[in-house]
Amino acid sequence: MATRAGIRVTGLSGGSASGAAAAQEVLGEAPWTSGAPAAFAAGTLVVVGVPDDALDEAITELAGSRFEADCAVVHLSGIRGRAALEPLAEVGVATGALHPLRSFPTRDPGDRDLEGALVAIEAQGSLDATLRDLAEGLGGRPFALEPGARAAYHLGASVASNTLLAVLDLARAALETAGVPADLATPGLASLMSGTLDNATSQGVADAVTGPVVRGDVQTLSRHLEALDAQLPEHRGLYVALVRGLLAVCERRSDGERAAAVRAWIEEADA
Repeated sequence: MATRAGIRVTGLSGGSASGAAAAQEVLGEAPWTSGAPAAFAAGTLVVVGVPDDALDEAITELAGSRFEADCAVVHLSGIRGRAALEPLAEVGVATGALHPLRSFPTRDPGDRDLEGALVAIEAQGSLDATLRDLAEGLGGRPFALEPGARAAYHLGASVASNTLLAVLDLARAALETAGVPADLATPGLASLMSGTLDNATSQGVADAVTGPVVRGDVQTLSRHLEALDAQLPEHRGLYVALVRGLLAVCERRSDGERAAAVRAWIEEADA
């Protein structure tokens, strides 16, 4: 992705040798060092991509390097801001944060770019402009994210990307229990979910809701719960929580009688 956008990767550092080898398969034969380089050439943009709980250690190690003129360091964490790079800012290095709102389960995105994904940027001056150009060059849509808003931003991103898989897993288990072949269940559900998201985008979340909760159809909800208790009891708590959350959405458009019926059903299911 980076190389297709005209970015030249000059080196890799940190991690394991096997991890570096896998990255080099994607990026080409960029040199690799096990730790932070002793020095960075003028104009280098250092991108720190480590787990959130390893960020402080990585920045401390980088702070021991020598940076020539016009170098900058950015990290890719969604939950941490520029403040995490303060040890580098103190020695005169330009710092910033760049977080693409895109899931990358593997190192190689193939032929895909960011495909219009939002890219949260926190930087100042010329680095801000550089990161915005970089995000757009990768196919993203950059926007400024204030430091105090990062927790709420990351919450939204994590719920949309990560917890979605828990919902899919419950749905997949239910379909397979019903006899749907495993090789059809997940693709079929993904198509359904994709269409629902399209509806939510075009019509709004509340107006896109269909099904027993918005209809106040508690008999159907009870049949769902019976099936869960009989075959997938480990998913009962998640299902009831999802109904409760969906009811809050439905109350924006459904009448009070239907909502009250579902609310009473939830109280009984929780009992």
